[in-house]
Amino acid sequence: MKRVVLRDEFREADIRPAGAYHQYQEILEKECRRFFGGRQPDLGARCRACQAALYSVFERWGALYGRCEQCLSLFVLPQFSDEEARNLLNVPGMGELWREQIINPSSPERMRLMIQPRIDWLLEVKDQYAPQARCLIDYGSKYPQFLEGLVQAKEFDRVTSVDPDWRLGNTPWPDSVEKLSVGSIGINGTDLMAAFDVLERVHDPAAVIGWMKSCLRPGGLAIVTTALSTGLEYLVLGAKAPNLNPIERRNLFSLEALSDLLTRHDFELLELSTTGRLDVELVARAMEEHPKDFQRTFWWYFFHHRGPEALQALQEFVQQHQLSSHCRLVARRLGS
Repeated sequence: MKRVVLRDEFREADIRPAGAYHQYQEILEKECRRFFGGRQPDLGARCRACQAALYSVFERWGALYGRCEQCLSLFVLPQFSDEEARNLLNVPGMGELWREQIINPSSPERMRLMIQPRIDWLLEVKDQYAPQARCLIDYGSKYPQFLEGLVQAKEFDRVTSVDPDWRLGNTPWPDSVEKLSVGSIGINGTDLMAAFDVLERVHDPAAVIGWMKSCLRPGGLAIVTTALSTGLEYLVLGAKAPNLNPIERRNLFSLEALSDLLTRHDFELLELSTTGRLDVELVARAMEEHPKDFQRTFWWYFFHHRGPEALQALQEFVQQHQLSSHCRLVARRLGS
């Protein structure tokens, strides 16, 4: 199975303007505390990957996270619907803040560092595993530029966006890209499906994987990115992880649980890499902001007494050994 390591320079500030992103998180934290404050955690819940028991780990923004005692996946307790999540995010000004102060100002760097590499990766996957593929569905689309890039590549006869991110608002959309809902997609007719950063923020990620399988023809490819519970950021920092929030990180599978889940849905893994490039930066910053929580640990010593070369080597190590918090994978649908 293929594994990839990325070595380009990448800093969080390149894609998330610090002031606006901090403001966005403050609003989101306030809404989460209001939402979860009146809800009781389901302490009898089972793991959404392997059905083993969950145990309480920590609280984040008023929500309780439970970790699977068997596969180490993380889930918000109690669960809530996708409609509730959207309503929570749909407070006045939230969408505008996301678009106008975070996405739009960082658009050139996002294109260079995130979107164009995803376009290149998807086209490489097509060339290697499905050169005859002519139809692509992008589920939960977040970036019209990504779809525009695929249209301009002229590798597909049809590019479709299913249930795009509502926060895009009236953002200009490629004319030739069709927008559809989940219920309007046919069965066994699609060559490729992409789902970038979707599984961690939906109510039922296993159902999404099953739906993708039903849409793909036998031999079709699922191209997925998602956050993982077994990456450096979440295992070391826990509740102090900067990117952890109960709405956009409500399901965090472990690497092993995600692999098993895809296998049980009759997918063959062709590539599984953890290509995150911010793990070390995020851990280092969190330790600076919360020194008392990490003093006299190995990680505290490492970040205080080793220089930039060691930090870069660590980031490459976590990629090489599948220990980053960001995963990308390619899976082929089996069966007939």
